[in-house]
Amino acid sequence: MELWFSEDFSGGSRFGARVSQVLASHKSEYQQIDILATETFGRMLVIDGKVQACELDEFIYHEMLAHPALLSHPSPKKVLVAGGGDGGTVRECLKHPQVEKLTLVEIDAKVIELCQEHIPTLAAKLGQDKRLTIAPDDASRIIREARDLDVILVDSSDPVGPSEALFEAEFFKELHAALAPGGIAALQAGSPFLGPDQVAKMAVDLKNFFPVVHLITIPVPSYPGGTWCLALALKSDWNPRADGGETLRKRFTERGLEGQMTYLTPGMLGPCFEVPAFLMEAYQRFRSTVPA
Repeated sequence: MELWFSEDFSGGSRFGARVSQVLASHKSEYQQIDILATETFGRMLVIDGKVQACELDEFIYHEMLAHPALLSHPSPKKVLVAGGGDGGTVRECLKHPQVEKLTLVEIDAKVIELCQEHIPTLAAKLGQDKRLTIAPDDASRIIREARDLDVILVDSSDPVGPSEALFEAEFFKELHAALAPGGIAALQAGSPFLGPDQVAKMAVDLKNFFPVVHLITIPVPSYPGGTWCLALALKSDWNPRADGGETLRKRFTERGLEGQMTYLTPGMLGPCFEVPAFLMEAYQRFRSTVPA
């Protein structure tokens, strides 16, 4: 008998993958956590029935969440990852020699434990680098109390349950306050096809607090719609696309990142900030409905 995992999306669509083995299934204090071995997507982390990461394509999401933000900062010494207990974003951050202190704030320690045991390609760096501190805590509380972070990467699950607060305007205000002058935040923003209003709302809300906001659109086959959006928000008015990405490409080389990527190339830095016309239209439409 075949075993299939399926995830229902909005708009009457569904994602499915044939499962060869259930590696872990655990109900934590916060959520249901499953790790599945699938034939096509490799090992897959599923939280509350939604795919969070899989071996086939996780490198796209994690590289593009981390590196455009870190490269946009001249010296990202203090970095915080909110969520991201699978370890993929931490893995990417630790590729930057400038990072001196990296804090992973994951409210559910069981996610970390299970990923370390079953998906080492993601979680191998957790606990192996002296620059990293793991805090099993509420990310919104930690950020609320911070004031000197260079980069914050919000690697949250979907806006339900413990992650819901990380998608609200009040959190974006706290995000801005937690960053040092010139600080940068990057967040997952959702599906441009199945949730364009969510993406547009996040961009508009961020623009209320940050002078420069960019959307990055990436292919992620295991995510709803097969395409995903990330948001980059800068506390300064320096625009990383102003010189076509030349500054980012220079930093990419200076930091020794050549040969360390599976998806990102230097040539993508700059063009990655281009927004598809339909998504820009959604942003403009949503912005026009928000009271000044």
